[in-house]
Amino acid sequence: MLAPRTTWRARRLAAETGMDAQRAWALTRVGRHPEEWPMARKYLANPEQFDQQRDPKE
Repeated sequence: MLAPRTTWRARRLAAETGMDAQRAWALTRVGRHPEEWPMARKYLANPEQFDQQRDPKE
């Protein structure tokens, strides 16, 4: 289940900055729980960099 405080803060961050919801949630979650960095890393990567790394067949 998603943490309500994390979700609330992520929604505020997304509304204030215009970033997408998944990225805001991951950034907020890592701020409170840095040990979850490996799991959140794919959402926090540079979007252009992430698109270049994906397989074009997908």
